[in-house]
Amino acid sequence: MDAFVALGAIAQATTTLQIGTAVVLVTERDPIVTAKEVASVDVLSGGRMNFGVGPGWINQEMRNHGTDPDDRWAVMRERVQAMQQVWTRDIASYHGDFVDFDRITSWPKPVQKPYPPVLVAGNGPNVAKRVIAYGDEWIPMVRPGVLDQIAEFKKTARKPGSDQPICCARQQWAGPPN
Repeated sequence: MDAFVALGAIAQATTTLQIGTAVVLVTERDPIVTAKEVASVDVLSGGRMNFGVGPGWINQEMRNHGTDPDDRWAVMRERVQAMQQVWTRDIASYHGDFVDFDRITSWPKPVQKPYPPVLVAGNGPNVAKRVIAYGDEWIPMVRPGVLDQIAEFKKTARKPGSDQPICCARQQWAGPPN
């Protein structure tokens, strides 16, 4: 089932549940259409949408959607940044190496300001840079050593000009079970 169709139904059946994706492979989606889908779910849910994004990992699948696997991180960054322009501007433009559009309008705008939280998935040495550049939270992948990586992320990852730590995907699961 399509994630955004399902989230629209969930939004109508609930009133307080936070909803979202973990993860949308934005390297395999049109950013203008996806921006409208995310904003629509945010409106339908009264501002409860969380937008988890990732670049994908199956090379042939990415190629089938027109993304060179070697470019996946740059494509993801540009598509997320382009969506952020669509969500925050009445008339949006974006000009990058992989995304290029000029003077579009798209409605509705998200309820959450400036837009629904963007949760960036992934692991590796550059994940904090990615979250700082275009995300609001981090979705770590459960792998050996991830708890140490989460602890380090919480200690060091900050948005420019802020002393506040960046969240780690709602943090409910970020420790061993009791």
